[in-house]
Amino acid sequence: RVNPFALSVEARDFVLNETDGTRLIAFERLYVNLQLRSLLRRALVLSEISLERPFVDIVRFEDGRINLESLGGSEAPTQEGAQAAQLPPLVVDEIRIVEGTVQVTDAMPRTDFQTTLGPVNVALSNLSTLPDETGRQQVEIATPGGVRLAWTGSLSLQPFASSGRVTGAGPWLSLLYRYLQDDLDFELGKGEIELAFDYRLAWRADGELDAEIAGLDVDLSGIVARSDEAPEEFLELPSQSLRGGYLRLAERSAGAESLRIEQPLLRVARYADGRLNLEGLLQAEAAGPAEELSDTADSGREADGASDPADPNEDEADGWSWRIGRLEIDQMRVEFEDRALRGDPARVVVAPLRLEVSEISNEPGAKLPVKASATLESGGRVTIDGEVAWLPSTALRLAVVADDLALAASGPYLGEVARVSLDEGTLDVTADLVVDQAEPFAVTGDAAIEKLAVRDAVLDQLLLAWQRVAVDRFEYSTAKNRLAISELDLAGPYVRLLIDADGTTNFQQLAVEPASAPAEAAPATPTPAPLQVTIGRVRVGGASVDFTDRDVPLPFSAAIREFGGQVSTLATGSRKPAEVKMEGKVGRYGLARLEGSLNPFDPVAATDMRLIFRNVEFPDLSPYTVKFAGRRIEDGRLDVDLRYLIEEGRLQGENRVVIDRLKLGEKVAYPDATDLPLGLAVALLKKPDGTIDIELPVRGDLNDPQFSIGGVVFRAFVNLVTRLATAPFRLLGSLVGAESANLDQVAFAPGRADLAPPEQEKLLRLTEALAQRPQLTITVAGASNAEADGAALREASLEAAVEALLAGEKGRRADDPLPARQRRALEALLRQREPALDLDALQETHRRPVNPADPDGASELDEPAYLDAMRTRLLEAETVAADDIAALAAARAGNVREALLATGSITAERVRSAEARAGGIDADGAVLLKLEAGVE
Repeated sequence: RVNPFALSVEARDFVLNETDGTRLIAFERLYVNLQLRSLLRRALVLSEISLERPFVDIVRFEDGRINLESLGGSEAPTQEGAQAAQLPPLVVDEIRIVEGTVQVTDAMPRTDFQTTLGPVNVALSNLSTLPDETGRQQVEIATPGGVRLAWTGSLSLQPFASSGRVTGAGPWLSLLYRYLQDDLDFELGKGEIELAFDYRLAWRADGELDAEIAGLDVDLSGIVARSDEAPEEFLELPSQSLRGGYLRLAERSAGAESLRIEQPLLRVARYADGRLNLEGLLQAEAAGPAEELSDTADSGREADGASDPADPNEDEADGWSWRIGRLEIDQMRVEFEDRALRGDPARVVVAPLRLEVSEISNEPGAKLPVKASATLESGGRVTIDGEVAWLPSTALRLAVVADDLALAASGPYLGEVARVSLDEGTLDVTADLVVDQAEPFAVTGDAAIEKLAVRDAVLDQLLLAWQRVAVDRFEYSTAKNRLAISELDLAGPYVRLLIDADGTTNFQQLAVEPASAPAEAAPATPTPAPLQVTIGRVRVGGASVDFTDRDVPLPFSAAIREFGGQVSTLATGSRKPAEVKMEGKVGRYGLARLEGSLNPFDPVAATDMRLIFRNVEFPDLSPYTVKFAGRRIEDGRLDVDLRYLIEEGRLQGENRVVIDRLKLGEKVAYPDATDLPLGLAVALLKKPDGTIDIELPVRGDLNDPQFSIGGVVFRAFVNLVTRLATAPFRLLGSLVGAESANLDQVAFAPGRADLAPPEQEKLLRLTEALAQRPQLTITVAGASNAEADGAALREASLEAAVEALLAGEKGRRADDPLPARQRRALEALLRQREPALDLDALQETHRRPVNPADPDGASELDEPAYLDAMRTRLLEAETVAADDIAALAAARAGNVREALLATGSITAERVRSAEARAGGIDADGAVLLKLEAGVE
């Protein structure tokens, strides 16, 4: 429609389709109004261009072509032609685009990307191609998904210049994720973004574009990322903000004043196959948009003769500089779970974690101040303070402080190599860390491990412990290949050593086989130089050892207490041996002393050590005299002097054994014992003062694999505190040959008070032992277990109710099967206790096909399943009175008391009663009644 009087043109309902009928471009109304002042201004002057509800469909095909290309000529304009083209004289007072829609489809990704932009509203005023005229523009773009973008500012075309402000908000990340999803192996949550910045664009006189962005503020919230392998979110970013962002094209610089990330959450998991959940999040199966941009940028650099992308100084070579004034990560939470372990997964949680880095830039030699702190959920805190440089090479200067780090968190990893549990222990470290070109890695500081406790998971006993191990001033340098420790202080160390009946030690038994076969040997490589180690002094105080030997006819235990001393300077490169002085307490009044010199890094080269035992009670060594001589030792004291001198592998040993007041005990038959006339030998060796003094020289070559000094002395181990005093029932058991019978506990079947035959025998053996120890009394307290006994009593009560109904049935046929009778009885109980229960509905849930091969055919009642379901409902409703539990406990105590008094070996006064208590459960599910021993 043309109005020649108003000089206007209007077009409505315009549609331009593709050849297949697909709508390509459309609009509802286009209005253009020409002004007569065009003649005066020598330019085409339009008062208005209005475009209402325009639509355009933009498609990029798999080969990279764009559908709109067909609207242009067959040849694209060259760059030179575009630059030579002059803009025609044009003035438009007002341009309006109202509620426009742009439909975008990109078929190049593996999954087609589609989105709609709209409504798009554009308002331009005073748009002019005449020189030095400036107009204003306002653009608003939205999407159905809630994304909003607004652009306001000024625009000049001759010369080109524009400035203004851009703001945006909405779930931009969701839109970006949909486009990149084929290249990401994770799902990105909605994520809201708010941004705003001021911009300035202009063509300079030299033809280059000058662009500047200032005051860029970005807020991101609610970002969540999850992986297909683990539905739980591995990354949560509740709030991030960037402030003061800028980009200056002319200066080739970019950056921001601050970047702050608040309360982020990162979940890291290692799967059973060793992979991390964060691995493979970026797929490389096909080139995605990001790769295309990278390829394009690389091609442009190659065309411009730029430096090799692999050049480590590329950031500096491309001329761009960037800076972030301050990076803050606050209240971060890191959760790590290691599921690749054979036992329970290891879990480490760091929260809160705070990181602050200042003056981050790509300026060569720039040093970035760094501060960080982290608290471990398992216990402990780490702080870091220092500076980092990364151009032109990495350099670190950090002060690290770790306080009270709980070592129990590393327990699952220790369990991978040994069957042990790390129950206690904390680590404290204060260290200065240095990394630079001259020093790949160096660290100096102090460290201490407090209150370590490692338990034997097989025997459930303390295996290794200490009160404190302190390293005073350690220095390690990779460049110097040296470790220097000023002093190593070991306070209160403890170790338990057990030799089993097969000759193996408890440490051997705790070893865990590797999870997989060892890898094939790697090709031979040059042997690196050994680490040079220097320790100024080693101090040991309050050490103790518990030793048990089951590889002897009689169980043997010994203890060394209050063992301590010091070792002088140890050095791998020194020929001077270290001086050793150690002393400890053996038994009640025995002494052990170790002194001399040795080089622990090469003990065969030069060792001169003397081991002294004084006033050791000889009867404690009876297990060894039985093994070697078939004879116990009843009484005596032992002094031992052992001196071993080693020079270049040659051993000269002087052993002196002095025995005072030796009295032999009875003979003990032992198959491997030597048949020696020990009584005659003692008579011959004993001096008038009652002592035996034996000199045993030892000579040999330690380089000879056949050499052994075992058996020269009767394995002179001693015992400080026996366990018999703290375990009287073990003593009582040994009196009657029942060491492993657990005489201190009586097992009862749940819900029952009668004594099983093994328990009757156990009590009989206990009375025999008590007869040999008339000063001892036994306290019997009733025992019950609410869970186990309660379940058994409820079961018995239900069975009694069912049996009562079965016994009271009338008119029962002789051929009436028991299951049918039980079913009627259970149904009767259910009707009585649950009147509202629909038994027909319950039966329907327990039907099965008559023919398993035809599950959709006829069905029948699954009688056993139906009976079990009714029993389960009745048991859940069954109750047990507290009086019944108490009566059961009292009955058990009474039966035990009667069994102890039945033989008449002990009097009634020696069997005492106590209040009932909760009983434990043994491995067979029996309830345990615990006995206590006392003294009259």
